[in-house]
This record gives sequence, C-alpha cells and structure tokens, in this order.
Amino acid sequence: MAADPVSGSGSQDDMVKVIDLTTSVNGTFGDPEGSPGSVFGASGTAARTKSGKEFGLLGFTCTVLPPLPTTPVRQCNTTFSTPQGQITLQGLPRSPDEFHEVITGGGGIHTGAQGCAAFERLAPGDDAPFRVILFLREDSPSKRALPPIVCGRPAPF
Repeated sequence: MAADPVSGSGSQDDMVKVIDLTTSVNGTFGDPEGSPGSVFGASGTAARTKSGKEFGLLGFTCTVLPPLPTTPVRQCNTTFSTPQGQITLQGLPRSPDEFHEVITGGGGIHTGAQGCAAFERLAPGDDAPFRVILFLREDSPSKRALPPIVCGRPAPF
C-alpha cells in the first residue's frame, strides 16, 4: 500500500506522505529511568498498520539528560531502515508513551526527507509496540518555500 499524500497546493513537489506503522521490539538495552548520561534503546521491525506489510527495520537510542524540575528529559534518535533507504528522526520525548520526533533526513529514495512522526505506545512496558505515523516530505526543489508540516496525533484505528 502506498503512502497517502495529504494537503499542499496540489503540486507533486509539496505533497506530504502519511505512513502509518506499527512497531515490534525484538531487543532492548539500558534503563529509561537511569541516571543522567545513561543510554537505553531498542531494535525491531515496523509494518504497515492496516495491511501488516513489512516496512523495514528500526532502531533507537536515547540518552538520559539532567531532569527539569517536573519532567525527565531524554534525547532520542530513531532510524527506520527500509529496502529503499533510511529515514532518520530525533527528539526530546516528554512522555514515554506519546510523543513526537522530527524527521531530520534520510537516504536512498528518502534523501532529503523532512517532516515529523507521532508515536503512541500500544501497551504497557518498555518492549511494547508503538503506532508511528510518519508525516514525510521527501526532497523537492520547492521544499524550503513550503509551510511546515504539522505533526498530529494518530487517528483511531
């Protein structure tokens, strides 16, 4: 199933692809509640949410930073690796269960990717699956003149 283009003025160059994924975690390491400087992460796979078709591999690492008065702080980097290329993301999640990351780039057919991703944990636990909605704009000549992509909350299934 192809990604769905959304909004924009109708030009192919300014279309945003919405890719709805569900992750499976195959291995984790580290402690998300660790002291500042500690690292945690996971690797696994991602599939299209509706069809179950394989999308590719994923991996993330987060570094625990000194907390703010009422909020733990983590700097996270995520990569989706597909047969056609990679998509990289980065963010400071405020909650371990629902957060956004920015698409910082990519390679292969995703070269020059930008956008955002909305993450929602589907069950309790560090190894629980996430639903991830990628709002993705790939490289185009007019990209820099376009309005920013708004990263929304995943719609109900």
